[in-house]
Amino acid sequence: MLFRNQFANKHHLNYRAPGAEFSEVFSTKEIGYERVPPAFKQILTRNVYIIQYILSGSGLYMGEPFSAGDCFHVVPGEVQIIEADKDSGYESAWIILRGRRSKEILTKCGFPEHNSLLDFGKSLECGDIIKKYLFDREYENGYVESCALEEVFYRLMALHFAEKSEEVKPSHSKASEIAEYIEKNYSSALKIHDLCNIFYLSKNYLCTIFKNEYGVTPQEYLISYRMEKAKQFLLFDGKLQIAEISFSVGIDNPLYFSRCFRKRFGMSPSEFRKKNAPRHS
Repeated sequence: MLFRNQFANKHHLNYRAPGAEFSEVFSTKEIGYERVPPAFKQILTRNVYIIQYILSGSGLYMGEPFSAGDCFHVVPGEVQIIEADKDSGYESAWIILRGRRSKEILTKCGFPEHNSLLDFGKSLECGDIIKKYLFDREYENGYVESCALEEVFYRLMALHFAEKSEEVKPSHSKASEIAEYIEKNYSSALKIHDLCNIFYLSKNYLCTIFKNEYGVTPQEYLISYRMEKAKQFLLFDGKLQIAEISFSVGIDNPLYFSRCFRKRFGMSPSEFRKKNAPRHS
């Protein structure tokens, strides 16, 4: 859904937030565009990851001068101070990311671990991409809009990779390797002791390193991922029976599957499908 705000100080703010969340593991929360008036100052602490592209104007970011072509990288929990130039103000476009794999994905794309001002030669092109998806069309429903915003992210990241003079080497922790294995094998009868055997780790150590990085245990991550996949089956394949979906996501007990689904989404799989039936019409 597109939101438009115009404040008394000539601060024009436009942003699009999808009406539905496609995945809790990683998703685009918002894209936006703004024109900030001269001498406008913001001091913020955010709980999300943001990439913000400067399209025109100038100012200071954390005391460092910025101008058109630069971009900010914002991480959760760190203070962000932005001051617009006293004469020109600035124009920017941004994308906001959420989900427990945001940090890992951005690290693979070469972004720093802390708030940073980056010299990026394709900021204007990124701004055009964001504005196109922001203003040029409306979306059939929240899930279509959510998928479109995911497309924005990957188009932006393709430009960041293309800008680099050398290949970015992926940074894999043991916890991320375990998460990737879970995502590739969620549809099998995967158990935690299987992960211990595969990665040669004790159960306590496996759970500790995984929870330190993702905030949940491997078991909780596995159930969460299975429920997200089940939700996609329910939304986009109206022919599958509930029991078939249960088996498809690696759960051989449909009753247990339904209990897990209700606990996560507040309704049974059948109720969820019925509620979202118009999306398939």
